[in-house]
Amino acid sequence: ESLVHNDSGTSYLSVDGTVGMMTTWPVFDGQQNIINYCLLPSVIPEILPKAKFIVVMREPVSMLYSLFWFSCTLHQPVPSREAQLKGPDIFHERIVARIHHIKSCLTVFPLAKCVAESSTIREPFHPLMPKCGVTKMYRAFYYTHILKWLSVVPRERFLFLTLEELSSNLRQTANVVWKFIGLNPLDLKSYSECNGKNEQRKVDYKNDPRLAMRNDTREILRSFFRPYNKMLADLLGDRKYLWNQAYA
Repeated sequence: ESLVHNDSGTSYLSVDGTVGMMTTWPVFDGQQNIINYCLLPSVIPEILPKAKFIVVMREPVSMLYSLFWFSCTLHQPVPSREAQLKGPDIFHERIVARIHHIKSCLTVFPLAKCVAESSTIREPFHPLMPKCGVTKMYRAFYYTHILKWLSVVPRERFLFLTLEELSSNLRQTANVVWKFIGLNPLDLKSYSECNGKNEQRKVDYKNDPRLAMRNDTREILRSFFRPYNKMLADLLGDRKYLWNQAYA
């Protein structure tokens, strides 16, 4: 959270929201209101009628695998080497189970209800990863969550970006952000400082091929999310949300 000012003296309060703010919905007795009730997007426009929202989305398959390992950085001690080497198999088993659950739900209920219901299920921890290794697959259904927000917050209040474009061209993408919120662009030195802040990973799955996602897992996830990415691209009118380059 920070307070900044533009040249005209206007003050801006910026808040870094969590993923849960966009993807987790309240649940009530019997879950009867799980589809139609949404707390944050209903309340924020009333409290902050001029609020703007910047939403950054990562390609769903890589996001889920990153989340799986990131959950292991939040606890001490980190998983043993034995557990880490079993990580790709554990992730595969969990993904297959989650997809089966959601597909079964979709034979009876609409997508929004199945995604919301999936967010309420607690995943049991694996014996080798007693405190981490979660999937939270519901978070990757970007279309469902954004559609819900757009039902109560005007489209012009949102700036949607991909993590890939932010990572590949920080300065150009950041300038789009400054223009959206009415601030002046940063100087070159500030961009250099931002680029220099790299996170130190406790589980370095990106640089160890033994911890890489299994190819069959990747193909299962890509096939599963392809139609939902298409729904998102149609909703926002931008083909970049197909993530075709990542899937090539």
